[in-house]
Amino acid sequence: MPYDPSLVTTGELGAVAIYYFDPVADSWSALPTQLVSGQYTLTTQTGHFSRYQPLHNGPLSPAIGGGGAFDVFGLRASYAFPNPSHHGAAVDLRIQPGLADSVDLHVYNSSGKRVLSTTLTAVNFIDDGNGLGPQDTYDYVWDVGGIGSGVYTFVFDAHRAGEHDVIATGKIGVIK
Repeated sequence: MPYDPSLVTTGELGAVAIYYFDPVADSWSALPTQLVSGQYTLTTQTGHFSRYQPLHNGPLSPAIGGGGAFDVFGLRASYAFPNPSHHGAAVDLRIQPGLADSVDLHVYNSSGKRVLSTTLTAVNFIDDGNGLGPQDTYDYVWDVGGIGSGVYTFVFDAHRAGEHDVIATGKIGVIK
């Protein structure tokens, strides 16, 4: 898996690893990772399919996210993927609002009934390939196995003390 060397100082390379999403723990878990010298890539071995991404485990230097320009509070992106979800595939709901104290997430069915409500506090500083570069990113993986086909509306409400809330909405299609 490639990583951007401009986002990680030499002293922080040991804190970069490949993570997979563990649906049982509902969190990202690190895999034993090796750095391929001079190629800006990370390698690992796994025996299962999952979502994978390189993440930084620990404090970031101010130049790359721990107090830098990316932490400024304001909406950069909000989306769901895969969208539509086919055959019960889990949906990753993502918002990039800068550094927030917390993010509330609500999902509603087409009749307006709330089918999901949670608060996100864990943030990852990643470049997810959406063209915006590395961002403070809040994710929630929604298991749609127990809901019916339809169009659902998601609402993110990001909070930061002393700031106006950042609100983002979108639609998710679920096809069973």
